[in-house]
Amino acid sequence: MPPIAEVSNRRLVSLAALVFSLSVHCTGQVAGGGKGVPSGGKPAASPGSSGGSSGGVASGTPGAGGAQGPSLGGGGQSVPSAGGLTTVNIQNPPGKAISRLTQAQFVRSATLLFSDAAVAGVDALLPVQDRHGVFRNTGFAQGQAYDLIQGYDAAASWIVDHVADWPSFHTRWGGCTAASCATTFIRTFGEAAFRRPLADTEVQAFQPILDAAVAATLSYNDTVKLLGRAFLQSPEFLYLFEDSVLTDYQLASRLSYFLTNGPPDQTLYATAKAQTLHQPAVLGAQIDRLLAGDLTPFAREFALDYLDLSRATTRNVTTDPTVIAQFVSSAVETFASLVQNDQPIGSILTTESFASNSATAMWITGQPSSSATPLSPTASYPFMGLLTHPATLISMSNAVFGSTVSRGIFVADQMLCLPPTPPPPQAFQPGDVAGVLPANPTQRDYGEARMADPRCGICHKQFESFSFGLNKWGGDGLFKTDPALKDDGPVQTALGTIQFGSYKDYLPQLAGSAQFEHCVTDQLLRYGLQHTQYPPDLAVAVLSAAKTNASKVTFRALMKALTTQAIFTTK
Repeated sequence: MPPIAEVSNRRLVSLAALVFSLSVHCTGQVAGGGKGVPSGGKPAASPGSSGGSSGGVASGTPGAGGAQGPSLGGGGQSVPSAGGLTTVNIQNPPGKAISRLTQAQFVRSATLLFSDAAVAGVDALLPVQDRHGVFRNTGFAQGQAYDLIQGYDAAASWIVDHVADWPSFHTRWGGCTAASCATTFIRTFGEAAFRRPLADTEVQAFQPILDAAVAATLSYNDTVKLLGRAFLQSPEFLYLFEDSVLTDYQLASRLSYFLTNGPPDQTLYATAKAQTLHQPAVLGAQIDRLLAGDLTPFAREFALDYLDLSRATTRNVTTDPTVIAQFVSSAVETFASLVQNDQPIGSILTTESFASNSATAMWITGQPSSSATPLSPTASYPFMGLLTHPATLISMSNAVFGSTVSRGIFVADQMLCLPPTPPPPQAFQPGDVAGVLPANPTQRDYGEARMADPRCGICHKQFESFSFGLNKWGGDGLFKTDPALKDDGPVQTALGTIQFGSYKDYLPQLAGSAQFEHCVTDQLLRYGLQHTQYPPDLAVAVLSAAKTNASKVTFRALMKALTTQAIFTTK
């Protein structure tokens, strides 16, 4: 990452360039709602590479089945194994860069500045960005695609053009509509947009817009529209800049965007402005206050990437995309409900309650429903946990019957933090094991043959068997009753031997394992810190603190444990 002084200069230059780009094109056309101002308000490029580290984790050497595994986190205290499974080190290749607001965070932040009505529908103008294998809020994974720059410009124009109540807007930001009040507006509105007070040089950087507005005889409202567009495309609004040691303002933003997925509220911001947020008692009170509130916005954002649900519409091309979208919504809301209601983290894999909407209800029960009553398992769809939710089944499967390769990788990587080893130099061909396959082979038969083949087994043994317990759940999001689809154990895995009769006793074993518990904790660290440049034993410390402070390991307990760590509050 560049030195702080270099970053600060880059921020100011980028802001000045943005303002100049807006101002030099201010003509009479702008008065008609901002038209005539071209795209080109560009946020500063992230210092991190758009490719960067993949953010994946590398597994250590698994211990013998049932034995105590190596220390989790690559050092420090060991976490006891559970359910007869051993544990494996989780190591994150270090990666860190300045983080940009996600689309959801952009919308929530803009809503605070303008209103719900002005921002409604703007998310459709922002292109969905690839998460590059990590969480979408992670700086080193965020590219700077041109369509994103265009999207920010379109979104900014949309928002300022949809302010319906200008008198209320002006009252909120100073109560004055005279041209002489524009500088006051820049300071008050800018402080909310930048999440800190503006320096004099930053206020002066907006002067070209004011000069151009006067030259073009724009009304005060149209001048404010231009200023609003500039603020919404400013690097200081779009990015979460951090010094080598966090200021109180930066800590407030980190805490708020982690716990609420939005900017600091008035109470949190007041403590930052009073320069008291780093005081342990003050910080603890703010953490407890925010955690006692609504964690649904956090949970929605986290779940979308954690369960890789954005893949659903690309993996299934036969089902109506609007139906798939409702599946995804149900999965996200199910996860959010588990988090908000303080259910143990293992409930991700064992819940017997799904959030309902019309498409998901029809899919699971065979009956249309507009009721908000959660869905329960049925005879034709006897689900357990989010891995058997139609959205997740479709997202993690690249075949109708559920590829044991893609599913095994998903479980090993996302749920257990055990990425597979690299594939062999020459691709494996299904015909290579034809001689050992039974008649009418299933996906599992192919998987077992690959694991037994010396050319492929060294890789596939690391992950593929984790999918066998889900063998009756199709990649089309349906439950299969074909007796040829074996979904029982025992199976040999990278964590040891797992004995089970079906998914109903397989998933609880995964949920109760130390590896799953530690992996969820590590996933939360990556999301909350927005980087992987943390000590290898941090997850152990956070998990231990969560167990000490709560009767069960929940997301709330883990989030509190993380936000009180020195690395969260200072770096």
